[in-house]
Amino acid sequence: MLDALYNILALILPKSGLRKIGKAYNWIYLNTIVRILIPYVKCHHEREIKRIKKKEKIKVAFYLFNADTWKAHSVYEAFEAHERFEPYIVICPFIGKGNYFLNEQLNQCTQMINNYKYRHIIGFTGNTEKKVKPLNTPDFDIVFYLNPNALTIAKYSISKNYNSLNSYIPYSFNIDNLYEYVYNNTNIHLMYKNFIQTDYHRELYAKYSFIKGKNNFVSGFPHLDCYFTKATSNPWKTPNSFRKKIVWGPHWTIPGKQDTGLNWACFLDYAEYMLHLADKYKDEIEFALKPHPFLFNLLKKEEIWGEDNVNNYLNEWLNRDNCQIVYGDYVDLFKHSDALIHDSGSFTVEYLCLNKPAAYTANIDNYHSRFNVIGIEAINHHYIIKNTEELENFIINVLNGNDEKENNRRYFNDTILKADGNAGRRIVNYLEKCLS
Repeated sequence: MLDALYNILALILPKSGLRKIGKAYNWIYLNTIVRILIPYVKCHHEREIKRIKKKEKIKVAFYLFNADTWKAHSVYEAFEAHERFEPYIVICPFIGKGNYFLNEQLNQCTQMINNYKYRHIIGFTGNTEKKVKPLNTPDFDIVFYLNPNALTIAKYSISKNYNSLNSYIPYSFNIDNLYEYVYNNTNIHLMYKNFIQTDYHRELYAKYSFIKGKNNFVSGFPHLDCYFTKATSNPWKTPNSFRKKIVWGPHWTIPGKQDTGLNWACFLDYAEYMLHLADKYKDEIEFALKPHPFLFNLLKKEEIWGEDNVNNYLNEWLNRDNCQIVYGDYVDLFKHSDALIHDSGSFTVEYLCLNKPAAYTANIDNYHSRFNVIGIEAINHHYIIKNTEELENFIINVLNGNDEKENNRRYFNDTILKADGNAGRRIVNYLEKCLS
C-alpha cells in the first residue's frame, strides 16, 4: 500500500518534493512495518538455526549483481575450505540502471567469477529489464547480500528469503556521514547478522540505528584480506616497464547531477587535465582509469555529457599507450601501482593498507564534514588536491619518491584499522559456532 502510493507520487512530484515525501515514507516504514517485522523475522531465524544445525552440509549463497560489489573473496574461500559448507555465487540481474548496464554487469560478474573458478549459478534469463525472469535455484541455508538496497528482482530480495539466514557484508568500507542511510537501512535491520568493519562502526550503529546494531558482529572488512595475499596477476598494460603506475579512481557523485546526498565527484574538473598529464609524462608514467561503475552511465545523460562525448573520452584513454581503463576487480591493479588519485569512499581506507601515496581530490573546503570518525582519520593520511597545480605536484612527488605521510599511514593501519587478513575466517568461524 505504502509502496504503491510512493510510486504514484514519484510520477507527479518534483524531486525536491519527492525527497521530503521519501524521508517521511522511510520514517513511517521504519517505525511501523519494520518494527513489526523484526520479531517475526527473528522467529524465522531461530527456527532456521535449529533446522540447519541438523544438516551435514550447509549451502551458502552470495547474491551478486554488480562486479564492483564483490568484496567477499576471503569469505567464499574460507567456506570452500571448510568441510561443512558448500558456497555458491548466484549472479542476479541488476535493475534500475537500464538494459545496457544489466548486460554489462552480467558479463563482468561472469568473467570475474570464471577467472576465480568459483562455483556459481546465473539466476535469471532475459537481456532487458522488462523481460528478466528468475530461474530456479537451490534452497540455500545462508544467503549473503553484498548490497543492502533493492536493486534486483523480487525473487532475490530479503522479503522472499526469510527461510534463510540472511546476512550482509558491506560492499564498501563506510567512511561517510550519511548515518540515517547507512545505519537505518530497512534491510540491515532484517538481517540475521551484519558483519561490520570495526569497533568504530559498532559505536555508530549503537548511536544511530533504532535497534542499536543488535544484529551486528565485528569481523573486520573481508575485502581488506585481499591486500594481505600475493597478487595473482599484473593487469597493467606494460607490467615490466620502469614507468610509475598511477591509478585514478573517480567517483560518480557529480554535484547537482544525482540525488544521493553525496556530491564528491571531481571528474568534470580533471577529466581533460588527466589526459594532458598522460601526454606530458608519457615516458615516465602509466595511468589506469578505475571509474565507479555508475560514473559513465550517469555521464551519458544528454544534460551532462551525452553518449557520444562519453565514447570519445573513453577512446582517448584507450588510444594512448600509457593509459588503460579497468572495470570490476582492482586489487591486483592497486598492488602493482605506485600511487592513487581519487574522490571515492572505500578507496580512502583500502589503499592505505598498501602504505603507498594516496591523494584525495576535494571540491569543497570543509571536506572533513563529509566523513565519519574513521573517515576523518583516513583522509588525514591523504594528500589533498584542490586544483590542477596541486594535482601535478603530487605526481611529481610520486616520480621523485617524496612521501612525507608514509609513517602516518603505517600508524593508521596498525592502531586504528587493525586489518590482519583474517576477516573472512572470522565470519565463517562465527557461523560455524552458531550452527554447531
